[in-house]
Amino acid sequence: MTSPDIARLLSAGMEAQRRGDIGSARQHYQHVLRQQPAEPNALNALGIMALNAGEADEARDHFLRATAADPSAPELWMKLAKTHRWRGDDEGEGESLDRALSLDQRHFMANVRKAELHER
Repeated sequence: MTSPDIARLLSAGMEAQRRGDIGSARQHYQHVLRQQPAEPNALNALGIMALNAGEADEARDHFLRATAADPSAPELWMKLAKTHRWRGDDEGEGESLDRALSLDQRHFMANVRKAELHER
């Protein structure tokens, strides 16, 4: 599958999400992952859908794979931190926030979440 094919599937997945057709969106993203198992945009989208469904473990798995595929994206580390927070994993949350801050020391929400973590 070529990059334009992947881009079309990602775009179709995003359009399905906008329409509220989560099942179709999930199918598009899973199709992408069958072709490129480490595609961070598809992993991120599936992670967000899992978070929205309250599935913190599934979301964590997607964001772990997404951060492995694109470790230079602070927003992926922030989403991974959120899944750790939802699961009550303070250590995992702190490590994820540290990674986000190592990429962008001024990341506002990473600093806020880090302060909140220290207050708990």
